[in-house]
Amino acid sequence: MQDKSIKGSTRNALQIIHVRENHWVVAACFQVKVVGVYDSIYSSLGQTSAATIQTPFRCSLSMVPIQKQMGGSDSGLFAIASATAIEFRRDQARKCGSVGSPTMKEQ
Repeated sequence: MQDKSIKGSTRNALQIIHVRENHWVVAACFQVKVVGVYDSIYSSLGQTSAATIQTPFRCSLSMVPIQKQMGGSDSGLFAIASATAIEFRRDQARKCGSVGSPTMKEQ
């Protein structure tokens, strides 16, 4: 999801992105020039993955710690769950009048 009212900007963007040939991560940009990367397996990005994520966003990346998956093929489910949680928290913050960068609580 990207806010179309800000032409040419990546502010308020949330995407699930395919990286490392068989892995899914979430990229969320709610601050100018910083993209939070939510990865359920890795705690850092390789050059190819970083380039894949940076291409549409054109900003710096920051890894966000989240719950790690146990199985080797669950990254898609974790990505969907993470994206849903991020957007739900943003929606709740807007309803309460507090809008800021969402964080994932480790479980």
